[in-house]
Amino acid sequence: MVTKKSKLTQTTEKVGKALARSSFKAESASKAAKKKVENIVGRVTQRTQHTIDKVAKLKPPAKQSKVTSKPLFKTNGSLTAQEQIGLTAGDIYLYLQANGEVAATKVVNAMKRRKNSQAIAHAALGWLARENKLVFSQDGASLRLADDDSSFCQRGND
Repeated sequence: MVTKKSKLTQTTEKVGKALARSSFKAESASKAAKKKVENIVGRVTQRTQHTIDKVAKLKPPAKQSKVTSKPLFKTNGSLTAQEQIGLTAGDIYLYLQANGEVAATKVVNAMKRRKNSQAIAHAALGWLARENKLVFSQDGASLRLADDDSSFCQRGND
């Protein structure tokens, strides 16, 4: 015996089947996406571990030395750089005693003519300035000896 289904029942069955199909497709898509994500996470984890292992095998970098390979001052034969700077400071002092207030560049050039490097001359000026033996002009372009010490350096009477 075949019973006739009402239109409402038929429509309800069609909607139910459609919902079942769509939920099956969504579930299948979700499972596929989950597999892809797990696969990608697995590969990333392997690569990360591989990189960590590589880094662990590396030697730590050598500590960088602050000393340059090239000396800052060229020494003059048997004199150390400090001795050269000290002698040049004495020469500058005598030069300023003889010439009074002079442009700083003129002092440096005079010392360079005496076979000193520019760096040695600047270091000697710094030494004298640190010892308060120099007075600089307002703009720093010229310098002279400080008035309070005339017995700082006398060549030949060491």
